[in-house]
Amino acid sequence: LFLKICLQGFKVLIRIEWVAFGHRFAERNGIYGKDVKIKPRNRAPLTDDPRAFTDSLRIQRAGENERSPIFLQFLDAVHQLVHRFPTAFQFNDAYLIELARHVYSGLVGPFIFNTLQESRNVSKKMRCEVLSVWHYIEKGGERVTNALYDQRTVGKLPVDAIVSDLRLWNELYHNTLFDEVIKPLNSSAIKVERQVSDVRRGTELLQL
Repeated sequence: LFLKICLQGFKVLIRIEWVAFGHRFAERNGIYGKDVKIKPRNRAPLTDDPRAFTDSLRIQRAGENERSPIFLQFLDAVHQLVHRFPTAFQFNDAYLIELARHVYSGLVGPFIFNTLQESRNVSKKMRCEVLSVWHYIEKGGERVTNALYDQRTVGKLPVDAIVSDLRLWNELYHNTLFDEVIKPLNSSAIKVERQVSDVRRGTELLQL
């Protein structure tokens, strides 16, 4: 696998292989649909809110038969490579996480359209360019840059498809799910435990 990827190179790769090639981001990511009335809540850019990624997944609106996390799987695959070859990529996990969150935000191009023509039509009607995801990500500077990047890392990366080498993308999935799932459960458990303690205490007082 030949992957010596700089920030600009990865951006061009997405533009050519995904956007220009015609990946239907809106349908695959569930950005909109004809028969659903739910509209996405307005939020600050998703990178500002650790819960926003799972929030956005909850409001996906395309038909189930069209929805598929293909681009997210691609980003996860790149994430695996970034960790296996820490000097081969100019960007880091923070860069990929911002991309992953914006994919489902429904806020920025090119991820809110199915085709380039659709994007151009919207821009023409609005008489302005649709805000691009790169507008946000490129503001990240050093935060999204890999300090270990070595330009001398060239050629073929020795990638083996070994399951034991795969890792869960905790930085994306776990952190965003924690506030949504784990904390409420813990909070409920604590409340129940306190209520049980109060009942026991009251029972003991009645028996005195």
